Amino acid sequence: MPRYIDWSFKSALVRCALGLAVVSGFAVAPARASLIHPASVTGSSSFPGYPDSDAIDSGPNSLVSDWASNGQGTSSFLDMTFSAAEHLSQVVVVDRTTSGGPNNTFFGGLFDYTTQFSLQTFTDASFSTPTGSPQIFNKPTPGSTASPADFSFSGTLSGLDGQFLRYSVLAANGSNPGLADIQFDATLIPEPFTLSILGAGLLGLGAVRYRPRR
Repeated sequence: MPRYIDWSFKSALVRCALGLAVVSGFAVAPARASLIHPASVTGSSSFPGYPDSDAIDSGPNSLVSDWASNGQGTSSFLDMTFSAAEHLSQVVVVDRTTSGGPNNTFFGGLFDYTTQFSLQTFTDASFSTPTGSPQIFNKPTPGSTASPADFSFSGTLSGLDGQFLRYSVLAANGSNPGLADIQFDATLIPEPFTLSILGAGLLGLGAVRYRPRR
Protein backbone atom coordinates (compact mmCIF):
# COMPACT_ATOMS: atom_id res chain seq x y z
CA MET A 1 0.00 0.00 0.00
CA PRO A 2 1.65 3.32 -1.00
CA ARG A 3 2.50 5.84 1.68
CA TYR A 4 2.01 9.52 1.04
CA ILE A 5 4.26 12.11 2.69
CA ASP A 6 3.43 15.75 3.01
CA TRP A 7 6.69 17.02 1.54
CA SER A 8 5.70 20.68 1.90
CA PHE A 9 5.45 20.20 5.68
CA LYS A 10 8.69 18.27 5.78
CA SER A 11 10.39 20.92 3.66
CA ALA A 12 9.32 23.60 6.15
CA LEU A 13 10.81 21.58 9.00
CA VAL A 14 14.04 21.13 7.08
CA ARG A 15 14.32 24.84 6.36
CA CYS A 16 13.74 25.58 10.06
CA ALA A 17 16.40 23.07 11.11
CA LEU A 18 18.88 24.48 8.63
CA GLY A 19 18.20 27.96 9.91
CA LEU A 20 18.93 26.80 13.45
CA ALA A 21 22.16 25.22 12.25
CA VAL A 22 23.29 28.49 10.70
CA VAL A 23 22.41 30.49 13.82
CA SER A 24 24.08 27.98 16.14
CA GLY A 25 27.14 27.95 13.90
CA PHE A 26 27.63 31.63 14.64
CA ALA A 27 27.10 30.96 18.36
CA VAL A 28 29.63 28.11 18.45
CA ALA A 29 32.42 30.02 16.74
CA PRO A 30 31.83 33.77 16.92
CA ALA A 31 34.18 35.98 14.94
CA ARG A 32 36.74 37.90 16.96
CA ALA A 33 38.25 40.96 15.36
CA SER A 34 41.06 41.30 17.89
CA LEU A 35 42.49 40.06 21.17
CA ILE A 36 40.18 40.40 24.18
CA HIS A 37 40.62 41.50 27.79
CA PRO A 38 39.05 39.71 30.76
CA ALA A 39 35.84 41.33 31.98
CA SER A 40 37.11 41.87 35.54
CA VAL A 41 40.24 41.36 37.62
CA THR A 42 41.30 41.19 41.28
CA GLY A 43 44.94 41.43 42.29
CA SER A 44 46.67 39.82 45.26
CA SER A 45 47.65 43.39 46.24
CA SER A 46 48.09 46.77 44.58
CA PHE A 47 50.71 49.43 45.16
CA PRO A 48 48.99 52.77 45.84
CA GLY A 49 48.23 54.44 42.51
CA TYR A 50 48.83 51.23 40.51
CA PRO A 51 45.41 49.47 40.58
CA ASP A 52 44.89 45.91 39.32
CA SER A 53 42.32 47.24 36.82
CA ASP A 54 45.18 48.89 34.90
CA ALA A 55 46.23 45.40 33.74
CA ILE A 56 43.06 45.01 31.64
CA ASP A 57 42.31 48.59 30.64
CA SER A 58 42.08 49.77 27.04
CA GLY A 59 42.60 53.01 25.19
CA PRO A 60 45.59 55.11 24.11
CA ASN A 61 47.27 55.06 27.55
CA SER A 62 46.70 51.37 28.33
CA LEU A 63 50.37 50.44 27.76
CA VAL A 64 51.69 53.07 30.17
CA SER A 65 49.21 52.47 32.99
CA ASP A 66 50.42 49.64 35.20
CA TRP A 67 49.17 47.31 37.87
CA ALA A 68 51.94 46.83 40.44
CA SER A 69 51.79 44.51 43.43
CA ASN A 70 52.54 45.96 46.84
CA GLY A 71 55.89 44.35 47.66
CA GLN A 72 54.69 40.76 47.16
CA GLY A 73 57.36 39.69 44.68
CA THR A 74 56.81 36.11 43.51
CA SER A 75 53.59 35.85 45.56
CA SER A 76 51.89 38.36 43.26
CA PHE A 77 48.93 37.23 41.17
CA LEU A 78 45.87 38.42 39.26
CA ASP A 79 42.52 36.59 39.30
CA MET A 80 40.75 37.30 36.01
CA THR A 81 37.15 36.56 35.02
CA PHE A 82 35.78 36.45 31.47
CA SER A 83 32.16 37.16 30.61
CA ALA A 84 31.74 33.49 29.61
CA ALA A 85 33.82 30.34 29.29
CA GLU A 86 36.55 30.78 26.68
CA HIS A 87 38.94 28.58 24.73
CA LEU A 88 42.23 30.47 25.09
CA SER A 89 44.86 29.95 22.38
CA GLN A 90 47.28 32.84 22.89
CA VAL A 91 48.29 35.32 25.58
CA VAL A 92 49.92 38.70 25.00
CA VAL A 93 51.33 40.47 28.05
CA VAL A 94 53.02 43.84 28.32
CA ASP A 95 55.16 44.01 31.46
CA ARG A 96 55.38 47.09 33.65
CA THR A 97 56.51 50.06 31.57
CA THR A 98 56.48 52.66 34.37
CA SER A 99 58.83 50.98 36.86
CA GLY A 100 61.16 53.65 38.25
CA GLY A 101 58.72 56.48 37.54
CA PRO A 102 55.10 57.54 38.12
CA ASN A 103 52.17 55.56 36.75
CA ASN A 104 50.66 56.66 33.41
CA THR A 105 54.08 57.77 32.14
CA PHE A 106 56.46 55.54 30.18
CA PHE A 107 59.77 55.14 32.05
CA GLY A 108 61.08 51.78 30.84
CA GLY A 109 62.81 50.57 34.00
CA LEU A 110 63.48 46.85 34.53
CA PHE A 111 63.51 46.97 38.35
CA ASP A 112 60.30 44.88 38.65
CA TYR A 113 60.33 43.01 35.36
CA THR A 114 58.66 39.57 35.47
CA THR A 115 60.87 36.87 33.96
CA GLN A 116 58.54 33.89 34.55
CA PHE A 117 54.78 33.58 35.00
CA SER A 118 52.04 30.94 34.90
CA LEU A 119 48.40 30.79 33.81
CA GLN A 120 45.93 28.46 35.57
CA THR A 121 42.19 27.99 35.09
CA PHE A 122 39.77 27.40 37.99
CA THR A 123 36.29 25.91 38.22
CA ASP A 124 34.53 28.92 39.75
CA ALA A 125 34.81 32.51 40.90
CA SER A 126 36.24 31.52 44.28
CA PHE A 127 39.49 30.43 42.57
CA SER A 128 39.74 27.54 45.01
CA THR A 129 39.74 24.51 42.66
CA PRO A 130 42.24 24.53 39.79
CA THR A 131 41.62 22.62 36.57
CA GLY A 132 44.51 20.80 34.93
CA SER A 133 48.11 21.97 35.28
CA PRO A 134 49.38 25.55 35.09
CA GLN A 135 51.05 26.65 31.88
CA ILE A 136 54.41 28.28 32.57
CA PHE A 137 56.19 30.89 30.43
CA ASN A 138 59.73 32.27 30.57
CA LYS A 139 60.23 35.86 29.44
CA PRO A 140 63.64 37.12 28.35
CA THR A 141 64.67 40.49 29.75
CA PRO A 142 64.44 42.97 26.86
CA GLY A 143 67.70 44.26 25.47
CA SER A 144 66.10 47.55 24.48
CA THR A 145 63.67 49.55 26.61
CA ALA A 146 62.89 52.39 24.22
CA SER A 147 59.12 51.84 23.98
CA PRO A 148 56.25 49.76 25.42
CA ALA A 149 56.63 47.36 22.47
CA ASP A 150 59.95 46.20 23.99
CA PHE A 151 58.02 44.97 27.05
CA SER A 152 55.55 42.85 25.07
CA PHE A 153 55.56 39.04 25.16
CA SER A 154 53.37 36.57 23.28
CA GLY A 155 52.84 32.92 24.24
CA THR A 156 50.86 30.05 22.73
CA LEU A 157 48.35 28.37 25.04
CA SER A 158 47.51 24.66 24.85
CA GLY A 159 44.12 23.41 26.01
CA LEU A 160 43.44 26.30 28.36
CA ASP A 161 39.65 26.49 28.66
CA GLY A 162 37.52 28.26 31.24
CA GLN A 163 36.00 31.45 32.59
CA PHE A 164 38.23 31.96 35.63
CA LEU A 165 41.98 32.39 35.11
CA ARG A 166 44.89 33.23 37.42
CA TYR A 167 48.09 34.95 36.30
CA SER A 168 50.91 34.25 38.80
CA VAL A 169 54.37 35.79 38.98
CA LEU A 170 56.98 33.02 39.44
CA ALA A 171 60.19 35.04 39.03
CA ALA A 172 60.88 38.77 38.86
CA ASN A 173 63.68 41.34 39.14
CA GLY A 174 62.07 43.20 42.03
CA SER A 175 59.47 43.19 44.79
CA ASN A 176 56.73 45.11 42.92
CA PRO A 177 56.11 43.11 39.72
CA GLY A 178 52.97 43.73 37.71
CA LEU A 179 51.57 44.29 34.24
CA ALA A 180 50.75 47.11 31.88
CA ASP A 181 48.40 44.90 29.87
CA ILE A 182 47.22 41.31 29.35
CA GLN A 183 45.05 40.12 26.44
CA PHE A 184 43.99 36.81 24.95
CA ASP A 185 43.12 35.28 21.61
CA ALA A 186 39.96 33.39 22.58
CA THR A 187 36.93 31.58 21.19
CA LEU A 188 33.70 31.19 23.16
CA ILE A 189 33.00 27.64 24.36
CA PRO A 190 29.44 26.70 23.27
CA GLU A 191 26.90 25.91 25.98
CA PRO A 192 25.08 22.51 25.95
CA PHE A 193 21.88 24.14 24.67
CA THR A 194 23.74 25.63 21.73
CA LEU A 195 25.18 22.22 20.89
CA SER A 196 21.70 20.67 20.95
CA ILE A 197 20.48 23.29 18.46
CA LEU A 198 23.44 22.51 16.23
CA GLY A 199 22.52 18.82 16.41
CA ALA A 200 18.98 19.62 15.29
CA GLY A 201 20.37 21.56 12.36
CA LEU A 202 22.56 18.66 11.31
CA LEU A 203 19.56 16.33 11.43
CA GLY A 204 17.76 18.73 9.12
CA LEU A 205 20.70 18.65 6.75
CA GLY A 206 20.50 14.86 6.72
CA ALA A 207 16.80 15.03 5.86
CA VAL A 208 17.60 17.19 2.84
CA ARG A 209 19.94 14.52 1.53
CA TYR A 210 17.36 11.71 2.05
CA ARG A 211 14.90 10.99 -0.76
CA PRO A 212 12.53 7.98 -0.80
CA ARG A 213 12.70 5.53 -3.70
CA ARG A 214 9.74 5.69 -6.06
